[in-house]
Amino acid sequence: MQTRSHYRQLPEGNPLFDAGHEGGQFVFRLKYDDARDWAAAEAENSISGFENYVALYPEGKFVREAKEKLLELNDEAAWAIAREKDSVVAYQAYLEQFPKGLHDIEYQLPNKNH
Repeated sequence: MQTRSHYRQLPEGNPLFDAGHEGGQFVFRLKYDDARDWAAAEAENSISGFENYVALYPEGKFVREAKEKLLELNDEAAWAIAREKDSVVAYQAYLEQFPKGLHDIEYQLPNKNH
């Protein structure tokens, strides 16, 4: 309603006649904006959010930070799995995947206190 009352050009949605209109649709996307998309990835703070940022901006301003966050989040996810399974094999798998990970000192074989 705001558009109709404030502008001379009126948006209208109707089929195109004689153009083979078959109920298609348009998808409009915002222009790429490195800073905006980085802020969104940080706000989401998830593996998929940072992976999406890196995919969109492989040489972006914040790609180094995104990769660091991905490493940290993947490390935490792997540690959570190891803690959930709570077995020597699970902790060894964590250490193999993240030999210098955030939790490498917390688990020392064969003393399984964590």
